[in-house]
Amino acid sequence: MPHKAVSRNWTIVKKTILFSAGFYLIAILLCAAAIGIATEIILNNYFETMIISKGDVLTGRIEEMKSRAQQATAWFEKSPRLTSALKSGNRDTCVEVGKSAMSSFGFDYFVLTDKEGTVFCRAHAPEKFGDSIADQENIKNALAGQRTTSIEEGSVVKYSIRSGTPLRDDRGDIIGAVSTGYVLSNNEFADYMKKNLGCEVTVFSGTKWIATTLMKDGSRLVGTETTDPDVIETVLKRGERYNKETSILGKPFFASYHPLKDAHGKTTGMIFVGLNSEIKNHLERSLGLVQSAVFIIIGSLFILWHSVMLRNVLGRRLGEMTAFLHSIADGKADLTKRFDATHDDEIGVAMRYFNDFITALSTMVTVVRQVTDQLAIAAKEMTDYTMNFSENAQGQAASAEQITATIEEISAGMDDVV
Repeated sequence: MPHKAVSRNWTIVKKTILFSAGFYLIAILLCAAAIGIATEIILNNYFETMIISKGDVLTGRIEEMKSRAQQATAWFEKSPRLTSALKSGNRDTCVEVGKSAMSSFGFDYFVLTDKEGTVFCRAHAPEKFGDSIADQENIKNALAGQRTTSIEEGSVVKYSIRSGTPLRDDRGDIIGAVSTGYVLSNNEFADYMKKNLGCEVTVFSGTKWIATTLMKDGSRLVGTETTDPDVIETVLKRGERYNKETSILGKPFFASYHPLKDAHGKTTGMIFVGLNSEIKNHLERSLGLVQSAVFIIIGSLFILWHSVMLRNVLGRRLGEMTAFLHSIADGKADLTKRFDATHDDEIGVAMRYFNDFITALSTMVTVVRQVTDQLAIAAKEMTDYTMNFSENAQGQAASAEQITATIEEISAGMDDVV
């Protein structure tokens, strides 16, 4: 019974191409997913490292300001102009010296007190004087003869780097105290650091935002309270740096919180640096699209190349074998034909075995033909023998009839004799 020809829609080549295309598609999706995850991890690490670095730069800047303030106050410990102005009550001279010092050293404020800690003048706010700041740590230490620098809270300057030094007369007696330094609680400081660091900056007094670059509806978010328990526990209570991804005003941020400590090592506030991570999400999406496009193009080209290769190699060679087998099935095979078996792959080996089969088949057919020819000769000889035998049998039958007739004649003659 003849077999039905295989539909060309279900050839091995097409099945292999479809299987390969599916495999490549899955591989492309897995690679894209793996690279996407790797990209996200790398970008997260990069932005986290960046924000930590910016936070370290900011805290390093604060330490530098503290050091510079402490070194500069040594110039005022035995200042004759300040001593003369304080003794004579010349507030204008004190303000003039203070403003000159602020301009020369970049200080944000300058305060001179008497030996009781009562403000004699404020160069940054000349109209404000006469109040006592004797409870401030730097003033207390200065009046005790010590030069110190620390971060403190104040009545006029809310949060600042304060460096205090005693003011001595020509006999070395302490007649007052000089306090100068840098304000951390104004928005100018936050803006300056944002300009240099390229990220958002917020200064906290405790949990309250006292200076910030973050704005909503055109207004700074000063006065906002943080309620994040992890930040409060880690930074304010334990005095440790804390990094996290957070959301501010509905926008994602990489944030780093650093403690601000007073002269006794107590954390009284903190400083925040935040980097908007929307750019990271944008980078992830952009890289994902580019990577997907590259994978699709490469995968398509590879599938096309694979398809052409399968059609030209596997399809052609299998097609030759199929056609030859079909001719054998129809009894029209050319047994002198041989397949190209020069390749060392599986098909090449199969071709060599099939060539051996064709050779054996051809030999068998030759033998069969020889036997058939011999049988035909034998049959012809048998026919000749049979014909000869038949002719002899007919001759013998005729002789027998003649003998019978002769016997009958003899028998009749015998009857007549009798």
